[in-house]
Amino acid sequence: MTTRYDVSTVPLQGGYVAKQCPVRAQNDAIVPAIAVAVDPFQQRLFDHGNAFEAAIVAELLATHPGAVSISGGGEAAESATLQAMRTGVPLILNARLRDDAGRRVGKPDLLVAAPSGGYRALDVKWHMALDVARPSRPGVPAMVSELGDLVWERATADTAFTVRKHEGDALQLAHYQRMLEALGMNAPGGSVGAIIGTERRAVWYDLDAPLWRTPSVSETSKLRSTMERYD
Repeated sequence: MTTRYDVSTVPLQGGYVAKQCPVRAQNDAIVPAIAVAVDPFQQRLFDHGNAFEAAIVAELLATHPGAVSISGGGEAAESATLQAMRTGVPLILNARLRDDAGRRVGKPDLLVAAPSGGYRALDVKWHMALDVARPSRPGVPAMVSELGDLVWERATADTAFTVRKHEGDALQLAHYQRMLEALGMNAPGGSVGAIIGTERRAVWYDLDAPLWRTPSVSETSKLRSTMERYD
């Protein structure tokens, strides 16, 4: 007898599945295994990353009086996040989202209200989000915001840097973008999200821009946007 699994019913957790190998994502869902213990080196990396994120969150809470931090998890956190968005809280930390079909969940570190309504997602990462601009190696021009003002519409170009292209980070932002769209809470004006790296600045990704060269049926390869890559 062959057992069939409907992977479409398994929730996609926190955006991490979006940037995993599809085979691994499927195996995690239908053939779960015993987790291997984290080695000391990896644990130190996790600890440093968690400490960095905690420091950023503390700074944002101190400098944004209207910010709200969601506590707990599960449905209670999802309801609190949705209520905060519906009431127009300008900055929501430790958010938790679930789409209307219940198939995807996500935990963006920050949700920032846009001036014209809706929200954009930002994530905190313990790695660099910018590269030094080099004439010999053209890159994506850096649009950045300081931690005191995280609104995309007021971001400024920093010509000394280009965006460091982390595909996993971009796919995670795309995951949050699709979830905000499903909830009707996405900001108008295109798909945009940001990474706060160790530079302690928000580096914005245009998720609709063709950035990633991928295989193509009609051509040898094709540039696709992050949203296309995610979908």
